[in-house]
Amino acid sequence: MSSLGTHNINRERVKRYLFGYACVLPAFFFFVLFFFMPLIKGIAVSLKQFSGGELVFVGFANYAKVFSDPEFWNSLKVSIIFTVFFIIFSAGLGLLMGLYLIQRRRFYGFIVSAFFVPYISTPVIGALVWKNILADPYGILNVFLGVFNVDPISWFKNPVLALVSLIIIQVWYTMGYNAILFLSGLQAIPQSYFEASELEGANFLQKMRYITLPLLIPTLVFVITISTLYGFVNSYVLAKLITNNGPFQATNVMMSYIFDLGFNRFDLSRANAVTMIIFVVFVLLAFIQFRFQNKNFHGLE
Repeated sequence: MSSLGTHNINRERVKRYLFGYACVLPAFFFFVLFFFMPLIKGIAVSLKQFSGGELVFVGFANYAKVFSDPEFWNSLKVSIIFTVFFIIFSAGLGLLMGLYLIQRRRFYGFIVSAFFVPYISTPVIGALVWKNILADPYGILNVFLGVFNVDPISWFKNPVLALVSLIIIQVWYTMGYNAILFLSGLQAIPQSYFEASELEGANFLQKMRYITLPLLIPTLVFVITISTLYGFVNSYVLAKLITNNGPFQATNVMMSYIFDLGFNRFDLSRANAVTMIIFVVFVLLAFIQFRFQNKNFHGLE
């Protein structure tokens, strides 16, 4: 009887594992098809170069050309500046909005909808709307400033203001989404923690430092991770439609540089080399962020 019972248990375990793998198989198939295979193909192309109409293996020559190209370093600098300031303001304002929304004050539904609507709209629509708002000299904002006798501001002709404008637009686009994420994280924190701290006489800043922020570390890591991707990838749409990567390459972000290499210069090998470099950077940043989370977050006790 014991061997028969063990046999039945093993059969049930096999069925359970087979069912689980069968559920995962479609996702694994699409992962291999749309991520793993293109990644391997991209690595292979980055190590080759067209010569006489054929791809010839050249090793790391394309990577050497990329690292010696001033345009690469300029686009990397622009993307880093854009991403860092975008994350600071988008995550910071999203956290403040989440703290406000969790109190369920007046106009809760309206505020959530108003700030989340930009995220569900396409980036192209948002870019075109802001291009009309900040246009020089007859954009909506400059016309409004003219009422107070303020001279029109050339938002897209000044290198610094052009990059600042793109950061503001990207913050406007993602702030509501980050607020929803932070709101979910805040709702998961037991209110008993805050009640106990109030009995001890803790003020708002002390509760933020010792309760809220430590218990929001997983949400913060997630927001920073996806915001890094947004900063490097979605910035291309804004830079192309609003400033056309100008003025003076001040908004020539990394994705614009890759697009120019691949589709304007038809240098697919170098374009793939840059893509692989950025992929490695993303993996390292994600690894650092999740190591930070594992080290500093110990769960809700």
